[in-house]
Amino acid sequence: MSTGIQSLTEKVKAAQIELERVTAALYSDVHNPQLNAAYNQALLALERAEDELDRALTKFKRKKF
Repeated sequence: MSTGIQSLTEKVKAAQIELERVTAALYSDVHNPQLNAAYNQALLALERAEDELDRALTKFKRKKF
């Protein structure tokens, strides 16, 4: 696996960990607008990281075959 894909995989893992952290904090006060904003940002960051990894994997597979 290329180092770029490895790097993107680590980025996704980090985004998942951040989302879990923010989700746990949000459970303490679901009406806190700052926690809601942090949750939304973490969710978007994870979605972007996953999309970036998917695109890289697709590109890698095309080059390989």
